[in-house]
Amino acid sequence: PGHIQFSAPVAVGNDVIVCTNDEGYPKKCGIFCLAAECGDLKWSFRTKDGFKGNAALLGGRLYAQDSVGRLYCLCAQTGKLLWQTQTALKPIGDSRMGVVAAEGRVFAGCPGSIQAFDAKTGRLLWKGEELRGENSPAKPVYDQENRQLIVSAHWKCLYAIEIETGRTRWKTPAGNESGLTSPVWFRTATPLLYGGRIYSGGERNIFILNAADGAVVLQKKMEYCMDVSAQPVIDQGVLYMATADHGVLALDPETLDILRQFPVGISGLHPPPYLEQEIRTVESTLQISGDSLIFAASDGGVYFYHKNTAALQKKIQLGAPALTAPIIKNDSVIATDFYAAIRK
Repeated sequence: PGHIQFSAPVAVGNDVIVCTNDEGYPKKCGIFCLAAECGDLKWSFRTKDGFKGNAALLGGRLYAQDSVGRLYCLCAQTGKLLWQTQTALKPIGDSRMGVVAAEGRVFAGCPGSIQAFDAKTGRLLWKGEELRGENSPAKPVYDQENRQLIVSAHWKCLYAIEIETGRTRWKTPAGNESGLTSPVWFRTATPLLYGGRIYSGGERNIFILNAADGAVVLQKKMEYCMDVSAQPVIDQGVLYMATADHGVLALDPETLDILRQFPVGISGLHPPPYLEQEIRTVESTLQISGDSLIFAASDGGVYFYHKNTAALQKKIQLGAPALTAPIIKNDSVIATDFYAAIRK
C-alpha cells in the first residue's frame, strides 16, 4: 500500500525493504520487507505517516524517518520496533531528505535542522545550526575522510557539519551574495563525494567544490536543467550526471565538458520545478555495473546503456514513473515504481 517517492529500496541479505508514502486519508503506508527471490512479504510495519526519503541500514538495524519527523529504528530481520523518537523539523512541515547512519550515529531531521541520535538507544546527541533552508529530496552525504556530513539546504546553501559536535565547518554563500555563476544555494540535487571533491548541480549549472573547506574548484553554465534528486557517479575518469529535461550526461570531471548523452522518454511524473513542455527527467541515482550505466527514469523505464558508446543495451518498462535507483544484485535487477509495485 502507498506509493514510493524518493525512498530507494534497501537490500538486506536476501531481502528487500521498501518504505512507502500516502497523502490520502486514511493513510495506508509503512515499511515492508520482501523476499528478493520471489517478492513474498516477510514482515510489515504500518505507520501513521509515510516516508519520502531514504532509509539507512547499520548493524542489522533499519533507520527511517517519516514525513512529519518520527524517526524509527527497526530490526531489519524481523521488523520489530527497537526505538522511536521525534525529530525537530524546521520549517515545520514534511521532510523528504532521508537519513544517514554512520559511526554509531543516525543523522535525521531536515536540511535546516540536522540532528544526531545514538544509533543503539535513540538518545539525542546534538542538534546542528538552524538554517532557513527548505526541504528538498537532496540527500545528506557522509564524508568519512573529513568526518563530516554534507547537507543541502534548499534556497540557502550547501554546508558541512562535524560528525562529533554538530558544528558547521563550512558553508557556501548564497548565489546573490557571492556573485558566483553557479547557484549553489539551489539544492535539489544530491552531491557526489569523490577524491576529496564534491560534484553537484543546481538550475542550469554544475559545480565542483573542495570537500575539506567548500572552496569552489570549477563552475560551469549548462544548457540543461540539473534540478533532480539523483546522485552522480564517476567511473574510469568519466562523470555521469542526471538532468531534469534531457536524460543523463557523461562529462569530463575536470572540465565538465559533455562527452556523451543518454536519452530517456517523456516523463510521466514531473517533480522538477519551473520546467514546461516535453520534460525527460531522471531522479534515480546513477549506477555502473561492468560496461553498463543503469538508472530508472520518470518515463517508467529502467535503462541499461553502454557507458562508453551510449548505445542502449536494454530498457525494462515498469508501467509507472520511477524516482529511485534499482538494486543490482548478482544477475538480477530489483526496481520500484511510483505506485509501489516491485518488478524483477
